[in-house]
Amino acid sequence: MTMERELEIEALADWLRARLYVYSSVPLDLKTTLMRIGDLNITPRASIQLLPKAQLKYDAAYTDGNTKTIYLPDTLPDQLGPEFPYNRFTVAHELSHVALGHTGVRSRALHGRDFRKHANVPGAWLEESEADSLASAFLMPEKIVIGCHTPEELVKRCWVSLDAARIRKETLVRRMRRARGEARSIPDKTLNLIEEVFRTAGTKPKSIKVGRPERS
Repeated sequence: MTMERELEIEALADWLRARLYVYSSVPLDLKTTLMRIGDLNITPRASIQLLPKAQLKYDAAYTDGNTKTIYLPDTLPDQLGPEFPYNRFTVAHELSHVALGHTGVRSRALHGRDFRKHANVPGAWLEESEADSLASAFLMPEKIVIGCHTPEELVKRCWVSLDAARIRKETLVRRMRRARGEARSIPDKTLNLIEEVFRTAGTKPKSIKVGRPERS
């Protein structure tokens, strides 16, 4: 994903929080978000359908992009606290499909697998990736991510999983580094591997300088 597209998704996340009147909500009040989804001012009007799990066509949740309807288990609105980070990301992910204007049925899983990706549906990989990115930005505002020193701190602030927090923080740090024109640092493990390869070969690299930056 280009940096320009990442910035567009970041702006869309800000718009979503403002439009749903949860801009300053940290952790995000997803129960209120679900009740206000009709305020997105899109056509057709976005809506939520809560169904018994046995009536859902797919494992967790899914979105009909043509009718802008998000289908969720009827128990989910009461399971959006800090102990349910997967549920929280699911809601944000499905909402992201609506906000991004994706058409057709979008489901996170069928029998535990992302059936659209595995069926090689054209554009599915990109759309799922963008929905994940928007969901992350929606749940974890940029200013909050910058203010948190570690992913663990971000987990506590935003009620997300540790994996989601790590990916969001790494993505934002990488984008800020690219914006400043900084080269990406090489992890110590990678440096060790490079040095070992050249030692074994009994030679030195010609086009790159293998060495560790001085640490203050």
